[in-house]
Amino acid sequence: MNKPDVIVLGIDAGGFNTPSWLAFLQGDQFTLSMAYLRRRSLALPWLQSNEVAAIAVDAPQGLPNPSRSAKVRACDRAAGTPTKRLPITRMEMERGAYDDGKKVAYQSVIHLGVDLFWYNRSNLYKGGSAKNKILEIYPRAILQALVGKSIPSKRRQPVEYGQLVVEVMRELGLCCPGVIIPSDDQADAMLCAYTARCALEGRIEVPGEAPHSDKEETVIREGYIVLPEKKAADGI
Repeated sequence: MNKPDVIVLGIDAGGFNTPSWLAFLQGDQFTLSMAYLRRRSLALPWLQSNEVAAIAVDAPQGLPNPSRSAKVRACDRAAGTPTKRLPITRMEMERGAYDDGKKVAYQSVIHLGVDLFWYNRSNLYKGGSAKNKILEIYPRAILQALVGKSIPSKRRQPVEYGQLVVEVMRELGLCCPGVIIPSDDQADAMLCAYTARCALEGRIEVPGEAPHSDKEETVIREGYIVLPEKKAADGI
């Protein structure tokens, strides 16, 4: 169990031109905030200053191995992310279109995630201890692991989705003072923070393949998506 003063951070990534939601978790309380993660300032000050013990981010840390026949990473398939195809090269990612002319879905989040993790690759989670590491997570898979049943659609049922996250966090002994029903982005940031705490405590599953640096393309290849163990729903 973490000491009450240990702080973890969850980031529901937006884009370079849209804000990201932040959820700080200390003791049994979340605190929500917003921040712009710009291309010129991708250093995570909370991690560098040791203000937080770990950071979990809802954004892809890297791109698939170019030698792989599949167009997605192993972790995306295992966690069931909505990503059905990812760019193979930085050029495809940055222009937002594949070489065959098709548009890159979720391009802004992919670009932010890939650049954020590359910039902070010295703190990249590669397995083992999560202390002072930056992790990739997928909120819907986290919530699914915690409730073990079908969950509402964020797009079609955002209120129900937010209510469910609050109920699950309450069952885990956690709360967010001043927030009755969080938006879907706020709820995802809270799920990120909770998983960062689980990672510190070693109560996680890590589908995927070990990440490695592609220095020529300046991207991370593959990587793990960190999920809480299903038994974590019994309490923290």
